[in-house]
Formats: sequence, C-alpha cells, structure tokens
Amino acid sequence: MFTISRHRRRQVSFVARLAIPVAVLAVLVWLGGEQVMQINVMDLSDSLRDLSAAQWLCSLAATLAAYIAAAAQERAVMAHLELRPEPRRAFGAAMAAAAVAQTVGFGPVVGAIVRKRLLPCLSLPQSFAVSAGITLAFFAGLALLALGAVAFGPETGTRGEARAALVAVALIGAGLCALPARTMFGLRKPGGSTVMRLAAWIFVDCLALCLAFWSLLPSAVRPDFLVLLPTFLLGLGAGLASGSPAGVGPFEAAMALHLPGLDAHDLLASLLAFRFVAYALPALCGGVWALLGPSLLTREPKLA
Repeated sequence: MFTISRHRRRQVSFVARLAIPVAVLAVLVWLGGEQVMQINVMDLSDSLRDLSAAQWLCSLAATLAAYIAAAAQERAVMAHLELRPEPRRAFGAAMAAAAVAQTVGFGPVVGAIVRKRLLPCLSLPQSFAVSAGITLAFFAGLALLALGAVAFGPETGTRGEARAALVAVALIGAGLCALPARTMFGLRKPGGSTVMRLAAWIFVDCLALCLAFWSLLPSAVRPDFLVLLPTFLLGLGAGLASGSPAGVGPFEAAMALHLPGLDAHDLLASLLAFRFVAYALPALCGGVWALLGPSLLTREPKLA
C-alpha cells in the first residue's frame, strides 16, 4: 500500500513537472496568438541561417566557460564536505552531471546518479549531498546576482528596493559568518573562503550563460548585455525551479515578455540556437561520457 502510494506520488510529481512548460507555452500562444500563427518555417530557417559563425563560436565559448564554472562549484562543495576524489575524473564527472541534469530535469537527482556512476568512490548519499549543496548555493548566488543586476544595472523603478535588499543580505551574511557556532541546522557551516569561492564561480556560470544567449540574438536589435541580464537571470531561475527539462517554458516566457521588440522568427531562432548550444550539445556529450567514461578511466580513484 505504501509502495503504491509512493509510486503514485512520483507519477503525479513527474506529470506536474512536465505540465509546467506545456501550460506556460499555452499561455504564450494565447497571449500572442497572432504572432505565433504568423511564424513561418522558411522565415525561421532564414533567421537561423542569418546567425554568423562568430555568433555560434562566441556562444560555444561562453557555454564552455559556464560548464567549467559549474565543475568548479562542485569541486568547492566537495572540498567543504571533505570528499577528495581523483581530480581529473572528478572534473569530467562534474561537467557531465551538470550537462545531463540541467537538460533532463529533476536536476539534483539526475546529477547525483550521473556523478555516482562516474565516481564510484562516492556513496550515493554522498553524491546526493553534493547535489544538494550545489543546488542551494546556486540558487542563492543566482538570486544575489539578480539583485545586483537590478541594483547597479540600467535605471529601473525597483533599483532602490534592490539596493536595500542587497544591504540586508550583506548584513545577514556578515552576521552568520560572525557566529561562533561551527554548525547551522545540523550542518557544518562553510568558511568564508568557501562561500566567496562558490559565489565567484556561480557568478561566472550565470554571466557566461547569459553571454551565450546574448551572442545569438540579432546584433542589429539585441539589447545591451546589462539590460538583458536581469531578465535572463529571472527566466533561468524560474526554469530551473520548475524542474522542467532544460527549464523549458518559464525561460521562453520571460524572454518573450521582456523582449517584445524582437521579430518573432528571430527570437525563436535565438532560443532554439541557445537550447542547442547550451543544453542539447552538452547533454549529448555528458551522456556519452556517463556511458563510456567508467570503462575509459580504468584506474579506480580513492578518497584521500
């Protein structure tokens, strides 16, 4: 009875997560039905062909930087948890886990499974602990960067509130660091250097992903990078929080609502290109490495 109930809850959760992007896209079609109906496959193909080689290369380079930053975040979390797998193997496992997890959805769970396969020296609970640490740190860093982008970016009506929120966050963070307790909520408190290291790599990760998308927008009409950044971070966070595959739905909604000046074909082409460069291609590489990596890396790593 308990097993059936748990299985049913998992099915409901899975369907709910898949329903999120469908519902969001349905609302977008309803709100902009006329534009959606006018989308022509040939015009969309032309918009994709209009993307220059320099745009593709810049987006690919920025995506690579983002995944290197993701691997560095995992290394920082592992160091905090006193887990020390063989560095070369850990780097590949981190990039593969990030690539597959972000694209498939159910990020922490999928990432933990991929990481465990590529790092057999870790137990499954240890791998889940790494995923949990990365997830908590990333969302905290993403929110902080979004606040900073609004507070110090182009003039908006919420700049004052964002600056006040940043001051409050800084005071709370300083207070927590000053506490003599070594644990918080039953967990070992990270040191200041660990927090700064994580924050730096999370900022690099988010900024690089934004650059990857910005590079694929039509150069003649794309907004300034700092104008796009808050909207991009909002869409990225909403997409990841939804748990939908690759965050599809909320991200597209944010871009469509905040970039109304772009032609529908150009925006859709940029979104498709970004999904390919930042999600589909890394997920393919990560999936291949998850399958073949254990047999290629024959030396069994051990925790130090």
